[in-house]
Amino acid sequence: MNRDVLLDVVDRMRAAVPREVEEARAILRERQTVLNKADEEALIITNRARDEAEHRLNAHDLVIEAQRRAADVMEKAATEARDLRAAARSDAAGIRSDATTQAVEQALEADRYSLDMLRRLEAQLTSIESSVRAGIDQLDQKIQREEEIAGADARDARIIAERERERGRT
Repeated sequence: MNRDVLLDVVDRMRAAVPREVEEARAILRERQTVLNKADEEALIITNRARDEAEHRLNAHDLVIEAQRRAADVMEKAATEARDLRAAARSDAAGIRSDATTQAVEQALEADRYSLDMLRRLEAQLTSIESSVRAGIDQLDQKIQREEEIAGADARDARIIAERERERGRT
């Protein structure tokens, strides 16, 4: 496998993890938005309750009823605000947990993929190494045979030359 291709794969895997982190951050921002909205709704409900209470105070015989209703509305608003905050926190915690789990799973999957690719590369390199080793062994044997033949030819040439010299003397 080409080293550049492998590095490209590893870079793409690394790029996937920051995207998951950004999604988790977006979820946290969304959680804060929900909490802010709950606070705003609580404030709106509280303001409405005050306005209604003030309006009722203008009528003397309805003052007591208005005070009771205002207290009920305030209590209801406070309860709803607490419930909204609790639900928003719970939702945000679940989303954050899911995002963290998903990011960990994706990182693990990327590591598994990288390990698999490295093992394949190792197998290819082992195969190439075996082929190179076989080629080296063949060339080594060929060179030894050729050196033996060349040595034998040189001996034969010396023997022939010595015989011819001996014939020339006789």
